[in-house]
Amino acid sequence: SDANAVREEESVVFDQPFPILDLPKEIMTNIIRKMSMKDRASFALVNDYLNELEKKAGHRSFESLTFVQRSDGKIMIDNISLADKCNQSTSAD
Repeated sequence: SDANAVREEESVVFDQPFPILDLPKEIMTNIIRKMSMKDRASFALVNDYLNELEKKAGHRSFESLTFVQRSDGKIMIDNISLADKCNQSTSAD
């Protein structure tokens, strides 16, 4: 039946890699700011241009940070987006 039929998903296939270096610097900087520090370090190693963009991106920004003290006394930092907090509060209601 139609309900059991598996619908084939359309996919986009590029003949060439996405030209990320053609993106405007402002967009690249915003992308870099969302990356983890590990990814930023790897990204900066690709070439001099990306290294300079990573430096100009400045510190990584978070929507919110939560500090939690564990039972062993160590303090953990958890970054939770505001959207995640909203989803948590609405699911608890």
